[in-house]
Amino acid sequence: MDFIPDTFSTFRFVSTSYDHIKRSVELRYALDDKFYFTERYVFPKPFQENWEVNQKALEKIINLLHLAVGVSYFKTAVPPKIEIKNQTLSKDTAEFFNTLYLIGLGEFAFRNKISLKGKINFPYSENVKDESITCTLPRLTAVPLGGGKDSIVTLEALLKAKEPIIPIALGNYKVINEVAECRKLPLPIIERHLDPQLMELNKAGAYNGHVPISAIIVFTLATAAILCGFDTIAISQERSANEANVEMDGLKINHQYSKSFEFEKKIQDLLQNQIPNLRYFSLLRPLSELAICKLFAKKCESYHHSFSSCNRSFSMSNPLPRGTHWCGNCPKCRFIFLALAPFMEKENLISIFQKNLLNNEAQKQGYLELLGLTGHKPFECVGEINESRLAFALVAEKSEWQNDLLITEIKNLVKGELKDWLNSQNEILQPSNIDAMPSTYREILNAF
Repeated sequence: MDFIPDTFSTFRFVSTSYDHIKRSVELRYALDDKFYFTERYVFPKPFQENWEVNQKALEKIINLLHLAVGVSYFKTAVPPKIEIKNQTLSKDTAEFFNTLYLIGLGEFAFRNKISLKGKINFPYSENVKDESITCTLPRLTAVPLGGGKDSIVTLEALLKAKEPIIPIALGNYKVINEVAECRKLPLPIIERHLDPQLMELNKAGAYNGHVPISAIIVFTLATAAILCGFDTIAISQERSANEANVEMDGLKINHQYSKSFEFEKKIQDLLQNQIPNLRYFSLLRPLSELAICKLFAKKCESYHHSFSSCNRSFSMSNPLPRGTHWCGNCPKCRFIFLALAPFMEKENLISIFQKNLLNNEAQKQGYLELLGLTGHKPFECVGEINESRLAFALVAEKSEWQNDLLITEIKNLVKGELKDWLNSQNEILQPSNIDAMPSTYREILNAF
């Protein structure tokens, strides 16, 4: 079978359903009348006994989830027309999803060499206004765990403050379970089941590439809030997520758009207008990646050999060998290794990664990209170029690293620039005053 994207005219949001016995949500889509898709989610049991779900709030949040998840199926063909069969959007909601699809698929468009301008138009009615549904939710903060350093720092900060929390995960991954086990914490799992046709169509010629997965996660967690019972979602997205990678069609393309402060504010506004009792924010927004690495290195020692930010920890097609957490040959591995090196004993860091990435010629090109010395910032969840430069300059000053191959070679390459890189230390490591969290949580972060 050949799949020719340009032959499709319409992407349709068909219907949704919720099975209260199986605790499952089904989301249905279609490309013309040729391909029909169903994506399914299964949610944990309520976190309180006798929890009564607000049905109006549930219907509203499932409708929003339906729109967010559709990006994975829309991208297969990027047809020029969008139809929504099961709801009518307000102008504000349509504009939110226009932006999410246009900017969130920016990297996808760049890699596939297609333009999305004028191709994403969610239909709406001027007569529809978003209804605000007030529903009582228990005082509980959900911390989505991803297995990496960021959510661990959020978790530890809230635990130290004795905030009522519940860790939660989208997908049952070994590394995330290991992180929860470090603190002997329960870990409710949300299951996500993509339509199996998606992989088949990708092989047959459908467009494929990066989607704004963090947006999908947010709306999944918001659905869990209504079904399981919690009033706060504390995510772990740092200020470094705001930096774009490249520019195309006059748009800044950011691999981490759905982790950016811009997106955080947009989704806060959307939820505030529709389900005002549900709070969503990033606890780590004031911090740089490097500042988070410093906190992780110094205050989260029990997780050092359990955490992982390497994408292969979550890959089904190309998983890591048993007993390892890092591939040691991707932008995320390179960045985390470099960013932890200034704040951690060298032997400990090498034991975590089971190799020294700064003493390996094969890693040179990747580090030159992270340092902004060639190409562009990698399309990955890595820190800003200036953060990589500061981390390198700090490591280059430490005697135990000075003879490592890449330290020597890159120092010779940049020569007098290291002093300038070091001068950014206060700016990069100090928290900013830009965030969107309640003041009580800002105090928790500051105390940590």
